[in-house]
Amino acid sequence: MPHHPYTQALIRAIPDFGSAMPHKSRLNTLPGAIPLLEQLPIGCRLGPRCPYAQRECIVTPRLTGAKNHLYACHFPLNMEKE
Repeated sequence: MPHHPYTQALIRAIPDFGSAMPHKSRLNTLPGAIPLLEQLPIGCRLGPRCPYAQRECIVTPRLTGAKNHLYACHFPLNMEKE
C-alpha cells in the first residue's frame, strides 16, 4: 500500500485491462495543472494538487522510512495509528 498521495494517484491511474473500457476513456488523474519546473510550489511539490494537503505542506516534508518504503509526506497514507 502506498504511503504518499502521488504514489496512490499513479496506481489509481493504471487502467483495468480486465474490463472493457470505452474508446478514449480518461484515466484517473489528480485535479489541477502540473507546475512548470521554474514555478514549483514551496514545500511539498504535490501540495497544490494533493487532496490531503494542509497548512503543514508548505514546509518540505522529511524523507521517512517504514517497512522498507521511503516517503516524504506530512500526512502519509495507509499507516497504522499509534
